[in-house]
Amino acid sequence: MSNLTNRVLAAIVGIPLLLAVVISGGKILLIFTLLLSSLALWEFYGMFIKKGYSPLRIPMLILSAISIILFDLYRSEYLITVLYLSFVLSSIIQIVKGKNWDPMNIMIDVFGLIYISIPLSLLSGLASHPKGNIVLYVFILIWSCDTFAYFGGRMFGKTPLSSISPKKTIEGSVTGLVLTALISVALHFLYPERLTLFDAVFLGVIIGMLSQAGDLFESMIKRYCDVKDSSNIIPGHGGVLDRFDSLLFVIPFVYIYFFYFQK
Repeated sequence: MSNLTNRVLAAIVGIPLLLAVVISGGKILLIFTLLLSSLALWEFYGMFIKKGYSPLRIPMLILSAISIILFDLYRSEYLITVLYLSFVLSSIIQIVKGKNWDPMNIMIDVFGLIYISIPLSLLSGLASHPKGNIVLYVFILIWSCDTFAYFGGRMFGKTPLSSISPKKTIEGSVTGLVLTALISVALHFLYPERLTLFDAVFLGVIIGMLSQAGDLFESMIKRYCDVKDSSNIIPGHGGVLDRFDSLLFVIPFVYIYFFYFQK
């Protein structure tokens, strides 16, 4: 089967399951978040292991799970503590390693939690927002951006967007951005009491930009580590991190906007 066929089949199976989890929220979403974070971190550290580094895969996965559970129970009070503990633990292990120490391993350990665990820990808060399940809105826009950018690039793409990902084009990027904003505006008209027109336009544009930036950032990591995909767990899509890289850039911004700036 072609890569496009695999992508479509995986989406047909995966999207309904993901929607069911997001709509259910609560403990089901928490369990999904723990699984998603663990798989994404495993892939993230695995790429750097292939590059020759020695991150603390298992200890960081445990600290990630602790941070997500604590945030679900108490929100942000304990995140800094978990990050500090990860830094201290990684540093101590590097110190006792003797000749084979490398400060980069410490940075990779802590960065994995900042890049993956903290954004994902915010999902439960957005799913239970007074305005409604914001996570569902975010996924709809991310999927819209990814889909429209992909097909826009295939149909109109001529100008490379970035040397990080040569197949992506400016034409595809603009198509994804514009149509994502339009989808967001359409959702405003469906749910005007939950999403103002300003929210819809502003978030549609920002999510369209951050979604693509998150995808390019993960591509940059893969190029640095000299791997094609973070793994091959999802047919046609690569790894979990490949599929959810955009979410990691989008969720923190949306969380800050809805909890601190939205009126």
